[in-house]
Amino acid sequence: MDVRQVCTALLLSITLSSARDVPVQRHVVNLDTPPEQHFVPIFQELKDLIPMLKRDAKAMISRFVPGEVLPLVEALTASLDQYLPEPFAGELRGIANCTGVDLGDIVMINLAYDLSAFCTSIVAQDSAGNIWHARNLDYNFGDTLRNTTVMIDFQTNGETLYTATTYLGYVGVLTGQRPNKYTISVDERNQGAWWMNALEALLNRKASVMSFLVRETLAEVDSYDAAIQKLAYTPLIAPVYFIVGGTNVAE
Repeated sequence: MDVRQVCTALLLSITLSSARDVPVQRHVVNLDTPPEQHFVPIFQELKDLIPMLKRDAKAMISRFVPGEVLPLVEALTASLDQYLPEPFAGELRGIANCTGVDLGDIVMINLAYDLSAFCTSIVAQDSAGNIWHARNLDYNFGDTLRNTTVMIDFQTNGETLYTATTYLGYVGVLTGQRPNKYTISVDERNQGAWWMNALEALLNRKASVMSFLVRETLAEVDSYDAAIQKLAYTPLIAPVYFIVGGTNVAE
């Protein structure tokens, strides 16, 4: 049976709360370059959006980041390599350097995406055995994100290793696919206000950032079953649901 992974459905990760002003653009991150350079070409191409990113980063932080966690974020930012694995620490520094956005703000908006999403995912199989994976992201700041949504092909040796639907300035993955292998989306499990506990777990190096784990899985794991194992048994800084679709019937 010809079983197709319908990965273009992942474009539904664009927020449904607002109409878009510009089409989603597709870009490449060359993983063979140093982490600090991974996202620089994208920002060079979309440099007109940098002022909006600066403005919206400040607005998101003031609206969604509790004031009591700011000292913890400052501690995290001061010793980024100590608390975050590569390539993420280098990528965050590279984005801050090429955009002029404060590194602490870049760190906070990455955590804000992780800790404030309300979302729904669907994996379904049609009568022909095709697997469909669709999702939405019900952020409270859809107007901020609607024009910074991008598709990124993460490549090595000129070949796409995995693809993500994501946002400018964000280095994790909430919606992604490993071509012809599996898809992953992340849905929130509402546990109330847990910013403080999440940051403390991260600073104590007891848990992983969930969007970083998704990206690591896409980069390192080549099969549907192994991806589920990695996602299921890695401690996280926040509770989430991982929705995984495969390429075979019943996956």
